[in-house]
This record gives sequence, C-alpha cells and structure tokens, in this order.
Amino acid sequence: YNEYKSYLRVHFMNESVGSALVAMATGPGYEYHRILDIVIALFHLGCFICGTMGNTLAFGYFLYQKKDLSTCIYLCISCTDIVISLLTLPVSISYFSYRRAMLFQWQGFCVVWGSVNTIVPHLSVFLVAVLSITRTISLIYPLKQIKRKNIFGLILGYFLFLMVQALLPILIGETEVKYLPEDTYCWTDPRGETWRNIETILDVVELGFPIIPVVLSCGISSYRVLSSRTITCRSRSSSRLKVNASITIIIFTVVYILFNIPVFIQFLLYMITLYKYKEYPGPLFTSVWMGSYSWNVVFVLCVALNALANPIIYYTRIRLFKAYISTKLLRWRMTVGSVVGGRNSRTSAGSAGAVVVGAVDGVSYHVVGMDTSSDLRPYTTKYSVSMM
Repeated sequence: YNEYKSYLRVHFMNESVGSALVAMATGPGYEYHRILDIVIALFHLGCFICGTMGNTLAFGYFLYQKKDLSTCIYLCISCTDIVISLLTLPVSISYFSYRRAMLFQWQGFCVVWGSVNTIVPHLSVFLVAVLSITRTISLIYPLKQIKRKNIFGLILGYFLFLMVQALLPILIGETEVKYLPEDTYCWTDPRGETWRNIETILDVVELGFPIIPVVLSCGISSYRVLSSRTITCRSRSSSRLKVNASITIIIFTVVYILFNIPVFIQFLLYMITLYKYKEYPGPLFTSVWMGSYSWNVVFVLCVALNALANPIIYYTRIRLFKAYISTKLLRWRMTVGSVVGGRNSRTSAGSAGAVVVGAVDGVSYHVVGMDTSSDLRPYTTKYSVSMM
C-alpha cells in the first residue's frame, strides 16, 4: 500500500493529469483496474447490507404466513438469499484491499466459504425451478393437489446431494480450495482431469440447464395467466388472487432468468475452452475482463444481485408484506422516539386504539391495539383492513 501511495505521488508531481489518473486506475505491477475494483467492491457491499436486511425481513414475514406450497418455497428461497448476501462481505473486503486474501487467508474459512458458495447458489437455482414448475402445474391442472411432502423430500434429497458433491472431493483430497487474486474469492480446483471433467459437467447441468425448463414454465404460465385475465376481471372471484400470485411468480422467474443467463454463457465458453483448446485460459479468457473480472461478476455478484432483487419483488407485489415492512418501520420510529424524547411508545400507541401502518392499492392497513413487543405473530391476524 505504501508503494502504491509513493507511485501515485510521483505521477501526480511529474506527469500529466491523464497519466496520473491511469496510474490511479492500475498501480505498480497491478494487473487490474483499481477504479473498477472499487466499483465492484461497492456493489458487493451494497448486496451484503441491503440483501441481508431485505431477505431477513422476507424470511420473518413468510415464517408466520399460512404454510401453502408456494409460501414454504419462498421461505426456503429467502433463507438461501440471506446466505448468498452474507457471502459477499469477504469478497468486498478483498476488493477494497487490493485483492489481498484478507479473510480468505485462513484456510478453514476459505474451505467453508468455498463449499457454501458451491452449495447455496445451486440450491437457489433448484428452488426457483421448483417454484416455477409447480405453479405451472397448478395453472394447467387447477384441481390437482401437489403434495408438499414429496416436493420437500425432493428438495432435501437435492440438498444432501449438493453437500456430498461439494465436500467429498475435499475430504478425499481430490480437490483443493484456494484463493486467487484474479477471482477474488475461494474456489475449488480439482487436482486430476477426471474430477475436473465431472465438476464441469455437474456445474453445467445444475446451473445452466435449469434455465430451459424455467423458461418453458414461465412461458406456459404467462399464456395461461393472459388467457384467464378476461375471466377474472369479469367474475372478481377468488381465482383473481391465484392469477395475481402467478404473476408474482412469473416476475420472480423472469428476474432469475435475466441474472442467470450470464452463468449459462460463461459455462458454455468455459466448456469450449476445455474441449476445443484443451487448456484454460485459451483465447477466450486471456483479456483482463474475462480472466480477472468475469468469474466474480457472473458467479458471485450476479447471484447476489438476484438475491437483492427478490425482496423488492415481494415488496411491490405482496400487499401484506408492505404492511409488514410499514409495521417494522413504525415500531422502529416509536422506539427511537421513546428513547430520544423519553416518552412511553406503548402507552401512546394504546391510547390511539388503532395505528395506520400502510395504504396499498386503496386499502388502509391498521394495527389494532398496537403491540410493541418483539412478537407480532401471526401478522395476518393483527391487521384490520378498511377501504380508503
């Protein structure tokens, strides 16, 4: 770092402004673009802060809702998104620190981080595929009951398979987990050609191919929803709620597709490199962007941005989630006000009788007999709803 400061001082004193800015972006012997590193580090830090907070709120909301199949899958997705958001903090620290290992310098931490980063994104992709496909089945066959026990047995089995896939090669010594500055995170490096081929094939199947059934399910669901909207608009029956829920899942799936298309393309280029040019990096990964930025942006940042986008979708599409957030904000304001102003927030809220916590689409949400304790469950029974 001191060498870098001396390097900048010399350029600013003896060179032009343009040369000094170039020096600031690169550095002495620094093969990467420093300004771009800072930008990526800020994105990672934003995903850590906002993604962790948003998905924690989403997890708390879904935890106390009626446990139908979609809600249970949303609960699992929120849990995986919390972990994905937490994984970005060590990466941002390394980017801020000139790509030094920092937290990754401890081998135990590196192994745990690398294993979790292998398991959780794969599981998240599988959960989105399950959510999309089950919703499509319910739209095509509305009378068919999908057993939750079978679905969650499938999810649990896949999770155990991912654990074996990630941990077994490490335990038997066929895979090494190490930190490389060009990737700025810990990744698993198979020692032999056989394990490398197996890992590549599994990654393509688990991360790339699920996009195909997800896209098909999304297209079928969109067609069914568009064809049924004219009926629900006239009938105003309970099926309108199902259509709205289907639209939410379609939006959720489209966002997933947008953030995961780069994953499919990256793996396709990687397979071409291995099987056509026989050696990495080959001609496809020799540029600074492809060799030193694409892997982190595609496999860590895009996944974290997808996790960050999910609570935004919940907030814009689910009315009670808006009211839930408003309740949390109201309680926080009342707590801060009672600490700063020395007044009892519980007494003032109780005297009001009912506190407005949100207005969504012409519906005013009230909390009756405002409870300022930490337990507000179930949230669906605490709201009185009145049309504005």
